[in-house]
Amino acid sequence: MVRPLIEAVCEKIGGKAPGSILGRTWTFGSRSLQVVLRKEEWLLLPSYLQLPHSLSKSRAQEIRIACTMAEERRDFRERKMLSQSPFHRLCSDKFRTDGILMPFGSPREEFSTPNPTLFEDTGNWPMKDAADPLDGWDLGKVLQVSNISDAGYLGIAGTLRIFGHLLDSPHDNPHATLVTLFMNAVEETVNEKREAESFQAEIMQLTKYLPPKTLSFSNGDPFMVNMLSARPLVRDVESLFNTYMEFHRFKEAEKLHDVKMKESHTVIEQWPTRLKLQHGEPGWEDEFKIKHSSGHSGNQRYVEWKRMN
Repeated sequence: MVRPLIEAVCEKIGGKAPGSILGRTWTFGSRSLQVVLRKEEWLLLPSYLQLPHSLSKSRAQEIRIACTMAEERRDFRERKMLSQSPFHRLCSDKFRTDGILMPFGSPREEFSTPNPTLFEDTGNWPMKDAADPLDGWDLGKVLQVSNISDAGYLGIAGTLRIFGHLLDSPHDNPHATLVTLFMNAVEETVNEKREAESFQAEIMQLTKYLPPKTLSFSNGDPFMVNMLSARPLVRDVESLFNTYMEFHRFKEAEKLHDVKMKESHTVIEQWPTRLKLQHGEPGWEDEFKIKHSSGHSGNQRYVEWKRMN
């Protein structure tokens, strides 16, 4: 459906000068889509929507499954399943196998053509084997820079230096917000001393959510593997992140780049993947099962920034 629309544009722009900026608007019912590209980009676009002649459906499935069901990642998959409910395991396994995001029992016969945008390289699957639709959510239309603000990438000083000045001033737009994600900050701040100090308290807290069926465990016991993987959900992440901010001089970065951390978030929660309900509150059990079986550890911390002047 898409490729013929692009090819029709390419047929009309053949006589245009090289480098010309050309736009095309399509209307679908009450909605419209506008695409603006250089002439050369328009002419190249159909090739991204054309499957390589040698790529069959079965070959495309083999390429994908070689990644998503790789034998060397079997332990990872099975550890993940420990935290999932039985029906969740079935759905997750089916998605890893066929890659079609639909209700479990829906017919799949019509999905017979590989997605050409994913198979430009016919030898490799371009996504991570652990990519899971449940791991994402819509953050809306905001200036969001993923986790490049983590210390292992640009860091907070580098991120604010590059993106801070792009924010509108509060006078022009009081809602202008830069959203930074810290995926690794908590884990990078945990050390052996803190691990030892918090271990007993965290395990005692977890036994409320995952009551043991026996008092003796062997190495690699599935129950202990599952419990240890849930530790981040009951960890004192606020204290750890405060230590992280002090070490990486967030306050100095604020003054240097004329921005300020927003005390009250307006785009996304500070800890969107943390447990919200206390043990015993209505719905606590379902919340724990959902959070624990997801791909989020609960360590993900968002910080929103605004311009000072």
